[in-house]
Order: sequence, then structure tokens, then C-alpha cells
Amino acid sequence: IYNAACQTDGTKNNDIHWDIKQRPLKQLNSDFICASHVWNECWMRRYDLSNGEHDWQIIDSTPVLMCDGIRRTGPCSVSSLKNSELSFRWDSPFVHSTINGNKAHWIVYPDGNMELLDVQENIVGSKIITRSLTNEFEIEDITKNYKNLMKSSDRNGSLVKRPNNDVDFELKLSDDMKFGDNLTLQLHATNKSNETRTIATALSLCIVSSGNQKLISCYDQPIQLSNLGAGKNENIPLKVRSEQYMTYGKSENIILKYYIHSRVKETSQIFTRDDSVVFNKDDLVKLVLNEDVIETGKPVLLEIQITNTLQRRINNGRIHIDGLGINQVIPVNRAFTPKESATFNVKLNPTRVGVSRLYVTFISDDVCSLTRAIPLEIVEKTIPVYNETLLKTTAQPSVKTDEKSEIKNEE
Repeated sequence: IYNAACQTDGTKNNDIHWDIKQRPLKQLNSDFICASHVWNECWMRRYDLSNGEHDWQIIDSTPVLMCDGIRRTGPCSVSSLKNSELSFRWDSPFVHSTINGNKAHWIVYPDGNMELLDVQENIVGSKIITRSLTNEFEIEDITKNYKNLMKSSDRNGSLVKRPNNDVDFELKLSDDMKFGDNLTLQLHATNKSNETRTIATALSLCIVSSGNQKLISCYDQPIQLSNLGAGKNENIPLKVRSEQYMTYGKSENIILKYYIHSRVKETSQIFTRDDSVVFNKDDLVKLVLNEDVIETGKPVLLEIQITNTLQRRINNGRIHIDGLGINQVIPVNRAFTPKESATFNVKLNPTRVGVSRLYVTFISDDVCSLTRAIPLEIVEKTIPVYNETLLKTTAQPSVKTDEKSEIKNEE
């Protein structure tokens, strides 16, 4: 699930609060939208549903929030969810708000009064996918099974229309951001008026724990001023240095959130956005099996090639192998300089019979690779069964052949 509301209270609104100094109010911003979330589903008959429907049921054991005093969610009927029948058990309102909702931006004045700045509609649960049944290496978009797609979500949202809003804003992010890189967020501004506009843009960064969504640290960068001529457009670069977030943990342990607040001085127009930075994982691992079908009790040789595609050195790496009864961690007792590669041959002894996959991940101090999978089938060892009658009939010709051979050799 992309853009899942992980810290929802069962409502459709996710609120972001700002102060008059263009900074997020961290103590009020408890709603949290995860870049992605995963749950499981099972097929069962529910007699408590209308007509005792059999349906897919959402089961989520991720320890995000307490539901009825237990850290679990479901089973929740998928069909009831799509039809907004939230009176059925279990945790239907919670799951519904996880994939449905808007994001509202508010400014909070010193006297406690609040004013609505902007609403991003249908930003929650923007896409839901699963593995395709016809091709395990492809994905299938199943959003329509969960939601009535009346409106499409938009990262830049739909601005609250005000008569003095004469500057268009659009936030642009690179699709190739990697953990450890210096980042640049591009805020594209277009002045539609006949006068110069002065834009003050503030960028705030927050480091959040990926496990419990607790705030670790925040950093407010200096406000940038831009003068935009009449009818002109400009890209306002908002730069983030790698040391501003790398020191707080590995890529799988932290979430980097950004908050952008732009204000047009002449008209008091305000543009606000917040989101999590999604880092692309590095493709460091390639796998080769010497056999893809083996008998039980026989080892299989797995060739693992590690290539450092980064611009920095990789230290203290570990290879994690999982699947078919194998759960193994192999330390890599060497460092990798940029563009350097090495091959490791690992002998494995799978214990589970059947068709499955071996999953391999390379993890170091500051990088976690994509998890690679390779299919492998384990079959029962065949025991030969001999027919005694057939054995007797075939034994005599074998002896005669040997005699002829011996005679011929004597001649």
C-alpha cells in the first residue's frame, strides 16, 4: 500500500500544523503517512457478514497501533471495506482510514486559532499492488478492489482557491535518490501576475524511527528568498546534505521527512507540502545456482556476486540467505571500493521439499541492497525398486556377453 496512514485514529483527515514562522509544529503533527505498508490476506467464510460471504480478509500483525488492546489488525473483509460497511468486525474503521483519506494543512496562530491553508484530496492509499498470479516477477494493481476510485491522488494536491493566489507551485523530486547522496528538492514557481513576487521558502527536516514512528531529530534550514519577475518561472533548489540524516542510522531504520513552507510576501499566498523521502535501494547482488532441481540431502552451490555501485566505500558487509529451511548470515571479511566486485561461492543444504525461492540480501554499515530471489526445487530422493523376475531374465545374457568377451580376448 503506497501512502498508507499508519498513525490514524479512524478518521479520514490527516492534519499537518504550521506556525507563523513557516515551521511545522512537531508536537501537534501526530498523524503519520508511511511511504509504503504491507499486510497479508487470507480467504475465509464469515457468517457474521451479509449472506455469510466468503471473501478475502485483511490480516495485519505489524505492531503499529493497538486495536482493541492488541497489536494486531483484522480479519477485515475486503468487500465490506470497499463498500464502506464499517460496522462489521474487526477493525474496519481503522483499516478503512489506512487507505482512504485527505491531508489538511493548518496554520496555528499564537492565540490558538487555526486557519485551513490547503487540502490534498485522496492522498492516502494512492496505490495498492500485489504479486501477479501469472508472472511472479510482475506486479498487479488491485487498488480498485479496495477503493472506489472517484478521484485520482496528486502529490501536489488541489490548492484551496483564493483570489490573490497568482503564483503556481510544483514540487519535483528525483526518482533516483539513494541513501547517502546529497539531495536536492526542486520547487518550481511560476508567476502569473504582472508584478514581481518575493517568495520566502523554509525547509525543515525530521528524522523519524521507522519502527515506531517516533521523532528522533529535527533541523530547520535557513529561509531562502527568491525574487520572481512578472510572468517568469524559476526552480528554487532546496538542498539536503547527506550528513544531515546519515548519522542517525541505517536506511532501513530511519525515515527522512521534509516540510516545505513557501510564502509570497506581496499577497500572503502560502504553499505547504510534507512527505517522506523514498530512497532507491542499490542493486548490488547477482545470483547463480549450479542446479535448480536437487534431491533432498544433496548440497547446492550458490554463486553470489557483490558489486559496489556506490561512489563510496562499503565496510562490514553481511550476506543474509533465507528460504527452504535455510536462515544463514555470512560475514564478508573485506571492504569494497567504488565499482569493485567480488564473487562468493556458498554451499547450502536445503531441508524443505517443494518449489520455493532463496532470498539473498547484502547489508553493510550504511547500505541495504535489494533482496534478490532465485527459484529452487527440492525433490524427495528416489529409491530404486528392482523386479526379481526381471533381474533373473537379464542376468544370464550379461554372463554370456562377458564369456564371449573373455574368449575373444584369449584368441
